[in-house]
This record gives sequence, C-alpha cells and structure tokens, in this order.
Amino acid sequence: EMTVLKLMELQRNAMLMYTSCGWFFDELSGMETVQIIQYAGRVLQLADQLFDDAFEPGFLEHLERAKSNLPEHRDGRAIYEKLVRPAMLDMKDVGAHYALSSLFQDIGERSSIYAYSATREDYRSFQVGGSRLVIGRATVTSEVTRISSSLCFGVLHLGDHSIACGTGEYHGAQKYEALAKEISAAFAGADFPKTILLLGKYFGTSTYSLTSLFADERRKVLNIIMGPTLREAEAAYSSIYEHHAPLIRFLTGSGTPRPQVLSVAADLCLNAKLRNVLQGEGLDPEVVRPLLEEARLAGATLDATALGLLLAVNIESLAEQLLNQPDDLARLKRLNKAAQLVRTLPFEVNLWKTQNICYKILHTHCPNLSEQASLGDQNVPEWLRHYTVLADMFLLRVPKCPVNSKPGP
Repeated sequence: EMTVLKLMELQRNAMLMYTSCGWFFDELSGMETVQIIQYAGRVLQLADQLFDDAFEPGFLEHLERAKSNLPEHRDGRAIYEKLVRPAMLDMKDVGAHYALSSLFQDIGERSSIYAYSATREDYRSFQVGGSRLVIGRATVTSEVTRISSSLCFGVLHLGDHSIACGTGEYHGAQKYEALAKEISAAFAGADFPKTILLLGKYFGTSTYSLTSLFADERRKVLNIIMGPTLREAEAAYSSIYEHHAPLIRFLTGSGTPRPQVLSVAADLCLNAKLRNVLQGEGLDPEVVRPLLEEARLAGATLDATALGLLLAVNIESLAEQLLNQPDDLARLKRLNKAAQLVRTLPFEVNLWKTQNICYKILHTHCPNLSEQASLGDQNVPEWLRHYTVLADMFLLRVPKCPVNSKPGP
C-alpha cells in the first residue's frame, strides 16, 4: 500500500512540474520557477526511495545548462542546491520541527504538521535558571504516504534564539534512557557546553537550530522570543516621548526639523497606542480621535498598512460573532460604531470580508423581524434602525422586511 501511495505522490508531483506559471517567466530563480523545481526535487526524492537507479545526477546535468540572468545564481544546478535541496524534508526534519515547536507552545498528545502528524510517546522537560532542556520521543507519520518513523529528540534552549536540537531514530528503551540520563545530568549541572556535545554525540549530524523550523512557525516562535525585547524597547521610547512630547509638538508646529531619535520615539509610541486601541474590544471613536490628533500634532508617521489590517481583522471578528449570535443587539451597536470609526481614519481599512458577512447577517436575520413583530417584540423598530445603519455603513441594501407595527396578541 505504501509503495502505491509513493508512486501516486511521485506522479502527482511529476504533473505539477509542468505548472504553466513556472515556465512563463525567463528567470530561473523566480518564485514560480523555483516552486516547480521543488516539485521535481520531490519526484527525485521519492524515486530514490522506490527505484535502484539514481536520477538526480542526470537531472542536475540537464538543469545546469539553464543559465540564470543573475550572476549570483549562475545556473539551474546552483539554484537547485541553494533553494531546492534545503527545502526537502525527511522524517527527522519533521521531528525536529515538532521538538522545536514544543518549546514554545502546547502541542498536545497529537499534533498536525502540514502533511505530517506527530504523536507524543514521551516528553521530559528540565529547567536551570533561564535555560531549558527537553528530551522526548514521538512517532511521525506522513499523511500522504502513511509512512511512520519513531524518533527521539533533545532540545536545549539557552535563551532568546540560542537553540540546539538533535533528532534520531528510536532504538529501544535502553538506549533512549541512557541518552536521557546522560544529557539531563549534564544540563542539571549547568554544564551547557557538555550538553551540546552530548546532543552531537547521540544525534550526530542530525542537529538543528531555530532556522530549521518551517517558515510560518519560525515567525510565530520569533514573535514569542522577541516579545519581551520589543516591549522593553517600546517602553523606553514611550518614556522618551512622554517626557519630551511638548518639545516634539513645538518643533513640528514651528516647522523645525526634529532630531531623528525624537521622531522615532513619537512614531513608535503613538503607533503602539493606536495598535492597542484598534485591536481592543471597545473601538470607541472618542478614544481614537484624540490619539489621531496627538499623532498629527507630533508629526508622527502612522503605520497605515499595519493599523488598517489590525482594525480590519478586529471588525471582521466582531461581524463573525454577530453572525453566530444575531440576537445580540449590543454587538450590532458595537459593529456600527466600529464602522463609523473607519470613516474618520486617515488611512484605508479594507473591509470586503466584513461586508460579505454583513450581507449574510442582513439577509438571514431581517426576514425574521416580521415574525418577531407579530409576536409582540417591542425591540423590532430598534433592530430595524440599527440594521439600516449597518447597511448604510457597508453600502448594502436592506432586504425587504414588512414589519407589522402593531404588537401581536
């Protein structure tokens, strides 16, 4: 069964190699062309597992004849070695991703890792000061070919981005316990150099760092790691701004060039204040308006793209909540207030997703108002009024809703 699945996966990637967008451009190192070479790399990887012949050398000979327009990329072979081979994964790579991720988030007994899954068999965590060691065992399975591999791992985190990780095949309880005992003993004695050497001893060349994480997860982990540093820097710049805000406003108002450090302090502080407000639950225009005025007086440069995205996501979430709880009048009022806020901002907020959600709300809930009115619901006129405001805010037409103004029996 696994052989058949491998052959099918090989065929699928062989077909993907001919994706038209990859052959449309005349530069080999472009994103689209590299992607189809990655499909080819996956074909070669599977062929190596299925057949006795080595296909990669001949493929690279042909690829080398294709020249890049950019001197730093030379030719197809160089691009393959630089951009494609590092992207290839085996079970140990997936195990390393699982182990590294476990340091920063609770991944549970079973976790999904893109086209793979990992089941935790054992997990031991040790801490000395600000440093942490994790030793464990997991079974990694490909959801495509259903191949499984039992792996053990060790991860040493010395703080910030300083991480050393090793993975290897599980060779039974006795060897695993010996590994865990020796590495944890060195760590418990705060002998971190020895701990790193032992990771190399037991896992050989299968060692990894933070750069080994898949790109999306690496960004998440780096955001966690950088959190305290960014908060510290933000607090320092905010202190500078708060102490010198009158001077900054005077310099701006008089047209006098401001020292760069004061400009940076104003930008960071006021953007941070706006971020906190725009991603909060209130979204009160009366809170946002003074901050915008303060930014204008200080000559601060607003991060329009980031602020607009934060607010769009927040309003979209509010609309989703209303869609799931359409009888929540207070939430409808908050959504209208948020939409009114958008119209006062000096930057664009793309609300097309929210507009679609509001269309669903209006066309699923408005038709029910007639029945509610006939049952004597005194709040129907207020609902209609706020729905009309909602439709106006998002440029939608209110569905026909004949409401009986007389209360029901």
